[in-house]
Amino acid sequence: MSEDSSRAPTVYIHADESCLGNQFEARANPGGAAGLVEHWSDGAWLRRDIWVSDPDTTNNRMAIRSAIESLRALKRACRVIFVSDSQYLVKGMGEWVPGWERRGWRRKGGPIKNLELWQTLDREAKRHVIDWQWVRGHAGHPKNEYANVLAVRAAKELTDSHGLQPSGFEAWLNEQRETKGQPPGMARHCRGIQFSLPSLDPHLGFRLRADSRRRATSSLLSRGLRLGSPLSSRDFFGVQRPLRRLTGVQAPGSLPPTQRPARRSRLRIVSG
Repeated sequence: MSEDSSRAPTVYIHADESCLGNQFEARANPGGAAGLVEHWSDGAWLRRDIWVSDPDTTNNRMAIRSAIESLRALKRACRVIFVSDSQYLVKGMGEWVPGWERRGWRRKGGPIKNLELWQTLDREAKRHVIDWQWVRGHAGHPKNEYANVLAVRAAKELTDSHGLQPSGFEAWLNEQRETKGQPPGMARHCRGIQFSLPSLDPHLGFRLRADSRRRATSSLLSRGLRLGSPLSSRDFFGVQRPLRRLTGVQAPGSLPPTQRPARRSRLRIVSG
């Protein structure tokens, strides 16, 4: 990445993949790959969707393609927080690919599966500074669930977005709240709820100030309000009211990144 990374925009990508009919070996297995691409700009989230499909593929191949297509769609070098529920993809880019490349794209245990796709992804990734993050799938992470919806739909319909398209995430999330009365993926007793906050980036945080609502803020912070933190039903209902009062957020969602927080005793969360 040639551009000064300190001045490069920060982009969040939530990606997922799907492959239908994996249990059938004698027929084609259509698959889809998708990504929700986000960037915080001028006090608001800019969101775009991207998806591709393949008439006969595997989960692992589509996981790699979810990263290739999302990164390829970025027109300039960026600092990317890439979130996926595919350990194959996250471990591959974080651990395996650097070693394969050093050994001339050879693997001690035999041929590298999906080699061409890994090499393509490696080229795309080198344009950016990327933090590869794993999140547990189907565990109540709204953006991961939404990416899964896009991927499954692409696999079923064999469609391609042909690049970034205006995102339907907000409409989808509102629909989930209206029809289910709870965040998507929320199981009985609220087990597995996760807050999706842009705190993966160590340079980002929340705008926090001191005032009479310090006790409510302490309640939020003490319960580990951060990306991917699983909350019990007791925790969820404990933070729901102060979170709504301080930010206007009705259910786990995203808060705007601003500056790194100061000392906890002087903090409160201010919505964007």
